[in-house]
Amino acid sequence: MCTMILHQAKIEGCGKGRLQEWFELRGVNVAYDCPFHIRLEHALNIDFINEAEGPSARVAVDLTPESARELAKAILATLEHAEADGWLSETGEHSHAHGPSGTRARALSSGRTGTADQNGTCYAAPRRTDDDTARA
Repeated sequence: MCTMILHQAKIEGCGKGRLQEWFELRGVNVAYDCPFHIRLEHALNIDFINEAEGPSARVAVDLTPESARELAKAILATLEHAEADGWLSETGEHSHAHGPSGTRARALSSGRTGTADQNGTCYAAPRRTDDDTARA
């Protein structure tokens, strides 16, 4: 029987499916319900999506409950470590270059954000602050 348990969130990031290039992620659906692939009655199902790019802009994951808890712990531990070492800024953005010859730095300076370039390098749009909104 289906549980119909679903939580959704808006996210910023990039994903890559099996047969596609990198694409911007704009949302995530997290459900505890009938899995898509793993052979369990129920599993934690995570769908990273970009609805604007259609149904193929999706990365899906089915996890056992135990694996989902371990993943959550690993994510939190990694972020705490990065924050303690000074790698996280208040905006959640990092400033080092990605891709060949500082591609991310060039894209940010040109104002191109929230896209992937010809090399497959993905640029998540920077978060706006209240100060940015006031200046706009």
